[in-house]
Amino acid sequence: MSGTASAWQHSSIQPAAADEPLARLRASLQGMNSASIPDAAQAGSRRPRSLKEVALWGLSHGDTDGFLREFLDEFYLEHDQRKRAAMLADEPPRDSVDRRNAYLAAVAEHLALKYRLPVPDWTGHPARFLSRPYFPCGLESLKATLLVESPTAFRRRMIFVGSDPLYRPRRDASGIGSVDNPGAMPHHAEAQQR
Repeated sequence: MSGTASAWQHSSIQPAAADEPLARLRASLQGMNSASIPDAAQAGSRRPRSLKEVALWGLSHGDTDGFLREFLDEFYLEHDQRKRAAMLADEPPRDSVDRRNAYLAAVAEHLALKYRLPVPDWTGHPARFLSRPYFPCGLESLKATLLVESPTAFRRRMIFVGSDPLYRPRRDASGIGSVDNPGAMPHHAEAQQR
């Protein structure tokens, strides 16, 4: 008997169970036509305009974090509330990484709450929550701070991040993305001018 087969027999994970997340991902992608999955040229020529595109492009090109940052820039530049809500509305396909599934739901819920948009129903699905705490920064010394600072949308999914996990410099440029005063100068910029 090979070492691999022996490892499967002694492991609490059986081969079929290990393939389940991959099978789930394949099933979610089967319903899409090939036009809905971007090719490399399309992904490289514009920013993702929805969290669904972030997930699809991340699966296709392997850089979900980079596509999420680009999406946030696009979201903060958009001033139309209906368009912003549409950017969050379509459910991203779930993949085999539970943390990514939960994180994308936390992003959608956090942005919806912060910008007074409807919270998409898909964010409440049980697969969009973690069963164990996750600290993306990985620094043991910051855990106590992150437990306190994490916004509700992240904390309720057991994701512990800083108080402003979706910060992008573009958001503060000339008040872009500001909820209360879209044309206002950011507070830290006012302090620098004094």
